[in-house]
Amino acid sequence: MSRARGSGLVRGHRVPLADMRVDVHHLLADGDHVVMHSRRRLPDAGPEIAVVDIWRIDDGLIAEGWEIIEPVAQAAANLVWWEPAER
Repeated sequence: MSRARGSGLVRGHRVPLADMRVDVHHLLADGDHVVMHSRRRLPDAGPEIAVVDIWRIDDGLIAEGWEIIEPVAQAAANLVWWEPAER
């Protein structure tokens, strides 16, 4: 795939993030790793999402990054395994 075509595909799938609201709930650092838990609301009344970002820092720069994204509306359904089993 050509670079121009690849760039066009990426531009076509980008969400305008200039008006995204980000509420940081937790920011943790340990050694060369940083973890941030946030909730974000996309522009134009998009869905609210819960996000966990994990970064490995090397020489003051992000060397690796991972991101877990889940729509908040579905989050409660994924917590049932936390509930104690009935006895």
